[in-house]
Amino acid sequence: MKKILLCVPLTSLLFAAVAQNVPSLLLNDTYRIVTAAQPIPAEEFAATELKAYLDKVTGKTFVVVSEADHDGTPAIHLGQTALAATNRSGDYGKEEYHLKTVGKNIIITGGRPRGVLFGTYEFLERFAGVRFLSINFEHVPSREAIAVPADLDVRHTPAFIYRDIYPGHAEISAGYRRKVRQNSGGGQARFGFSESYGSPRGVHTMHVYSADFPREISWMNKNGTRQIVGEPFGGSICFSQPEVLDRFATKVKDYVRQDRARCKETGAPWPVFYVVDQNDCKVECFCPECQEVVKQHDVSGLVINFMNKLWDRVSVDYPDIYLMMFAYHDSTVPPTSGLKPKGNVIVRLAYMDHEFAESGKVKRDVMFPLSHPNNKPYDDAMAAWHDCAGNIAIWDYWKLFRCSFQTPIHNLAAIPGLVRRYRDINAKHFFVEMELGPTVPLTFFDLRYYLGAKMMDNPDLDPDRLVAEYMSLFYGKAAPFMQEFKTYTEKRMAEMDKPLGTVAPDKRPFLDAAFFTTLNTLLDQAEKAEAGNQAVLNNIKQERLIVDHSYLCLWKTHNNPLGLDKKILQQRISENADIFGRKYFPSAWKRDRELALEFLSDNMDFPEKHARIEAMPLDGLDFTGRDVVELTAAELDGGFLAEDPDAFGGKAKVKDSDGKPDYHARPFTYGVYDWKFKQHLSSATLAKKNTPQDEKYHWYYAGRIRVYSEQTRLWTHWSWTMNFTFRKAMQKQEHKQLYDVYMSAKLQGPSYVANSKQPDEVRVDRVILVKVKPDEKRVDSE
Repeated sequence: MKKILLCVPLTSLLFAAVAQNVPSLLLNDTYRIVTAAQPIPAEEFAATELKAYLDKVTGKTFVVVSEADHDGTPAIHLGQTALAATNRSGDYGKEEYHLKTVGKNIIITGGRPRGVLFGTYEFLERFAGVRFLSINFEHVPSREAIAVPADLDVRHTPAFIYRDIYPGHAEISAGYRRKVRQNSGGGQARFGFSESYGSPRGVHTMHVYSADFPREISWMNKNGTRQIVGEPFGGSICFSQPEVLDRFATKVKDYVRQDRARCKETGAPWPVFYVVDQNDCKVECFCPECQEVVKQHDVSGLVINFMNKLWDRVSVDYPDIYLMMFAYHDSTVPPTSGLKPKGNVIVRLAYMDHEFAESGKVKRDVMFPLSHPNNKPYDDAMAAWHDCAGNIAIWDYWKLFRCSFQTPIHNLAAIPGLVRRYRDINAKHFFVEMELGPTVPLTFFDLRYYLGAKMMDNPDLDPDRLVAEYMSLFYGKAAPFMQEFKTYTEKRMAEMDKPLGTVAPDKRPFLDAAFFTTLNTLLDQAEKAEAGNQAVLNNIKQERLIVDHSYLCLWKTHNNPLGLDKKILQQRISENADIFGRKYFPSAWKRDRELALEFLSDNMDFPEKHARIEAMPLDGLDFTGRDVVELTAAELDGGFLAEDPDAFGGKAKVKDSDGKPDYHARPFTYGVYDWKFKQHLSSATLAKKNTPQDEKYHWYYAGRIRVYSEQTRLWTHWSWTMNFTFRKAMQKQEHKQLYDVYMSAKLQGPSYVANSKQPDEVRVDRVILVKVKPDEKRVDSE
């Protein structure tokens, strides 16, 4: 990345580098960087970073020396040096930093493992004017010397213990994350390790604990059947069984002990957050004992009651950890009975957008500020949880997930208020989902990431100044046009009278001819303003990619109001997608490029054209000699696993009646759908008259399809609540490969079989994908 030189004031828009009427030290290369006698790797790395950026800013060469070799002249004392030790006040937290002048010396010190590293980046920003604006774009000004106030004494601790804006598969390095004070990712010592979760993992852990439970103590579903839950979908635990509590307590203690032994070997700090939270579904258990607790304390109280007992067991040995539970799906409403979490039980709030209609009693409009009327229920819920729980964690959402294509929308106006609200309710943990993908660019992603990260560190920063400075540095002379792009998009989004996530992109009224005319004009002006500056142009083109992609996807809806040439537009999308893909997905872009370009250019060839199949049971199929991908019950990731002597391998995935008497009343339907590209590939219906009456496994044809993504899935049952990924096939073949899909299923119960004594269920024991050529005959037609 070349150095970007822009005319900006010496005094930062964010920080007062030099207070009025206060004399300054002028830092130049006569100052050495003095390190402690025994620096940790993160402090050695901090010295390297400090030297590198001071060299760039001043054009001179700074020298790093150990304090044992220092001659006593004025210097920058970095880390836990002797001078720092004699001028400290109290102990430092592990991420706390302290910037201080003592005479003509400058001290950058702090806690371990990340305090000194964070202090170094703060020093570079505050006084050298350096800005870490994105993973490939920095602002490094040129200065003869760097002015540092002679009375400097700044001490700071980040507002949240855990800070992570999760970018999905986008490759955002640990180095960049540390520059903007994110503390997740990158467990290397030179980055100060990371604020990692305790074992077994950071989310949806109950199935890990319960996978080896005997059936008699496992979760009871609505049908009154106990079910072993070993996967993160479709089940929970029984909170009332004493043995369940015993097993959880033993496993938590084992995890803590094992984690601490590993940390002792690596030097990493111990994890403090141990996640004991619900699977990615509803958490309620329907056994009589659990239902009594639900009646008294609601579903959230069922979980809190269990977590309190678990805390009593674990805290005897490990009082310094947090046990994290979810307020998610059916557990989002705190108990009205007065039941509260004990000790270090921490409640992680995860309130989803209206696009997830099934997600719980309280929903949000995630692209709008908390002050928006659609977000009052969420704000009220946070207030209720603040009254209920002494320890709060946040699982936030800064994007929409169920859009068939991306449009120019953003949540920049929402971020500051959210961060401050979470700080005010004393949240200790802050995780955000804002995933990019090769086919999922997000408007102003870099600015959203930067703004969010900076305010997670310090919620009291002025967001307007932060955004204004960012625009001036990231877009240069194009800043006024990109600022107007941001403002105009917010203005048009505000016209929505329904939650944004409930309206499909092609139905959003603000995505009209005026919208695209305005944005295209602004982008044209922006590119003209920075003509010849390829680094800044790439930043602008990243935003144009989303505008062009959405315009193309709405081509038929709007009838091309700008009169653009489709081929020229698709070529521009291809060029800008390469900029985007190579930036965020350098390891995978070569592999994913062809499919991504097809999608972004609205040029995907779906040969299936949503094939509609009249299903029939197929017997005697012979796959011998065929190139196949086989998925056994153990490899199918939907439904719950059940023992079945009739099934292949003795096991099957099951969809029961979910406690609803008419859940299987309709004819059996199934099909293939790609969630990533929002495409129906096939669907099939088995007429009641053709339903086998033997309650045995039969093959069913599910269509000739391609596996377009890891989200190409076979769904079974009209509810789509039992579905299976074809990821295994994707790993072996390119997306152009055709497969014939066959499913082995058993239909049982009176809804399917007359006079059956079995419960209503759909059971699937395996799926086979047969590799075929376009004109090749199906196995069942031979």
